[in-house]
Amino acid sequence: MMILQYYLLASIIFASNLAQGQSIAALDWIQDRILCPLFEICHQEPAHLTCTTSNCVALKFIEFGIVPDVLQKAPPEMLKVQYGSKEVQLGNNMTVAETTYMPTVLSWTTEPNMLYTLMFSDPDAPSDQDASARSARHWLVTNIPGIDIARGNTIRPYFGPGPPAGSGFHRYNFLVYKQNGRITATDATDGYNGPDKVRTCQLIDEAFPNDPMRAARLKDNLHWSPERFAAKNGLGELVAGNFFRAQFDGI
Repeated sequence: MMILQYYLLASIIFASNLAQGQSIAALDWIQDRILCPLFEICHQEPAHLTCTTSNCVALKFIEFGIVPDVLQKAPPEMLKVQYGSKEVQLGNNMTVAETTYMPTVLSWTTEPNMLYTLMFSDPDAPSDQDASARSARHWLVTNIPGIDIARGNTIRPYFGPGPPAGSGFHRYNFLVYKQNGRITATDATDGYNGPDKVRTCQLIDEAFPNDPMRAARLKDNLHWSPERFAAKNGLGELVAGNFFRAQFDGI
């Protein structure tokens, strides 16, 4: 009964503001203050297509553990991501085949003359039960003018998901940071060299003794952290994010 009362209240407020020419403000207020917290539309499966306000994005990032596993704080905006006709919707399931190639649509709110950094990574490496190599870096582009990714500097070309058999669902996340200026010299890694990474590197060397180039690529892309990279390179605020889940499907 309480939910119905709030819904009726929201409808009255919306109708009143609509009559006063304030429909956008009314809709934003209803989503942020009533629909997301009370109806919890962010917790429906699949993710609600219209739930893009900061409250809803934060709820999803917390619900799926991206906060705190990857980030200390959720982004304020849902990054628009599409693979062909299929949208990434804050935790929906995608297949390996659907995500083999880079997204066909990526967009976020930009400011004039600003540069951005795009990151795509998997915090569930090697598995959702043993994330001892968190995170695996799958894509990194800096110095993006607006949303024109093709004009940015690609540090790590897009590499689609490839979760191993039996490793469960992996959470693949996209993050966009605003830059404080042009990044002129970027270390491909994030500077982390803790004991767990040292051990992982030893295991990689043992697994690929005759392929040092492949071993080097693997070592550079494991134990990678978006927040460490952002701090090391002086990035500005996190402005947008999104994520999907994928598991081994025989490909």
